[in-house]
Amino acid sequence: MLAVSKALEALNSDVVPGMQTIQAAIDSLREKELFWKSSRGAYALEDKAFGEWLRQRRR
Repeated sequence: MLAVSKALEALNSDVVPGMQTIQAAIDSLREKELFWKSSRGAYALEDKAFGEWLRQRRR
């Protein structure tokens, strides 16, 4: 929740996300097979190359 809030603040967004909104976004990413959830509840990217692409875009 804190990380999402900081990211939105960096984008000068007025959006105040709730836990339901964040969970829905995560579920949507899982449905699109971009994220997966381990049996312990940790999330990870399905494709490491996608993670690298995201890092490059942030620069």
